[in-house]
Amino acid sequence: MGVADSNTVFSEMQSAVGVQDLIKKIQKLEEDISAEEKVSEEYSMLIERFEALGGYDSEYQIKKVLNGMGFPAETYDRKVESLSGGEKTRLSLAKLLVTGADILLLDEPTNHLDEITVEWLESFIMSYIGAVVIVTHDRWLLDRFAEKIYEVENAAVSEYKGNYSSYLSQKELREKSLMREYSKKLKMSEDYREYHRRNISRASTSKMAKSRLKMAERINLDKPKIAARENIRFSIQPEYTSNKKVIEIKGASIGYGDKKLIDKFDLTIRKGDRVTIVGPNGSGKTSLLLAITKKMPLLDGKISIDERAKISFLSQDVYGEKIISAFKYLEDKFPELSILNIRNLLAALGFKGEDVFKPGSGLSGGELKRLNFARISLEKPNLLILDEPTNYLDMHTKEMLSNALKKYMGTLVLVSHDRYFVSSLETSILRILKDEVKIYDSYSEYREDSNEEFNSKEGIEKSKAGNLKTNRKEIRREKAIMREKKSKALNKIEVLEREISELNDNLLKPEIKSDYTKLMEITRELNKKHEKLDYYIDEWAKNELDE
Repeated sequence: MGVADSNTVFSEMQSAVGVQDLIKKIQKLEEDISAEEKVSEEYSMLIERFEALGGYDSEYQIKKVLNGMGFPAETYDRKVESLSGGEKTRLSLAKLLVTGADILLLDEPTNHLDEITVEWLESFIMSYIGAVVIVTHDRWLLDRFAEKIYEVENAAVSEYKGNYSSYLSQKELREKSLMREYSKKLKMSEDYREYHRRNISRASTSKMAKSRLKMAERINLDKPKIAARENIRFSIQPEYTSNKKVIEIKGASIGYGDKKLIDKFDLTIRKGDRVTIVGPNGSGKTSLLLAITKKMPLLDGKISIDERAKISFLSQDVYGEKIISAFKYLEDKFPELSILNIRNLLAALGFKGEDVFKPGSGLSGGELKRLNFARISLEKPNLLILDEPTNYLDMHTKEMLSNALKKYMGTLVLVSHDRYFVSSLETSILRILKDEVKIYDSYSEYREDSNEEFNSKEGIEKSKAGNLKTNRKEIRREKAIMREKKSKALNKIEVLEREISELNDNLLKPEIKSDYTKLMEITRELNKKHEKLDYYIDEWAKNELDE
């Protein structure tokens, strides 16, 4: 679903639910005080149409989805043309979510979303009243969301009930069962043919022997079509070790021009440390990696890198480098390698036969990532820096990468929004927030501390250093207040809905339709009631989501 550059963020969302033009017409008629009879009839029809489309409720839904997709209230009036490419992609997805379609078709919806937005999107689609069909390589999402898995393989579609983990188990059992049946058929065919061979010349058994041969010929011996998984193999190990202190960051401020993304930041990374950097989009994760690798200057402070550090860096922009072919790329970078060594390495990473000479312009994102894994394995770094390494990778290659990184003996620093991938690695977590940087010993500790935020429609809350322990009494008191506010808001909503219903009934009365003055009075009253209703719905939703 595309976006129109001339619209604001909010009006673009209104266009998705079909009320934008209606709102403009209603506003124009409200300003027009002439031709009362004609205006009143048209106005009444527009109001009825607006109500039928859920116009008043749509504003609440639009705000809910925009906030969840990372567009706070201050962005509503921004022109679409001023958005970045990533923001336009998120807005396009947000538009799709508010259409109320019977079926949502989502192709890799979590790509390029930060973790808090992915968590919100998960919550949204899990409660969506229509059907949702997703193509994704996000295993965490598939394990939480999927009720059925459809696998496309060997020009056929197979259905599996349950989530992704259940699919893997079922698929393994199914393939074993198919191979057992195939083995049984092979043995049966061999037994029948052996019987025919031994008994065909004997008069008393020749008829039986012919019958067994026919039976053998009628057995379907087509081997089950079980796709052989591409055996991606690679290893990353340092050529030599670094000193104990690998990266030291002191008072570093990172950003662009006057915009600081990270301010006065201190960090020490030692030999053998394994660190995953997480945070919202635009928080400075990639900028930090670029500063460490000297590809971006600091605004202030200093970053010192160990003199024995041998760095390999993987950018998330795999299309940024001009490549003639996979073979030529490695041949130019590592001229000491023989043709056989290059071809063997590329074969281990899934480049078979003439694929090694395929033009670089024709390589997929996944192929370019695998080519970079080949480069890194040959560079033998003792400091490995990866920016979104799982982008473009299928499930199997992600697993192979995870296995390689688990065995890696050097220092690892990576940025990733892939929750399953990060949880599979034993790394500490460096979390970049708006006002601070927090460090966790493990991904599970980070998830536990962040749980409240992942379930909040507002997204990431400010959390102050040192406030790691929670006052449980305070939480219980706050939740009691929330329940009271929610109850009061619900009562107000019920009253207002009754009053709005009565006013709508009045609008349909002939004596009101024919009296422009009364029609406008009731319409204004309706608008006020709807504004109050929106307010109390927001109050109820806020306390419902925060509880």
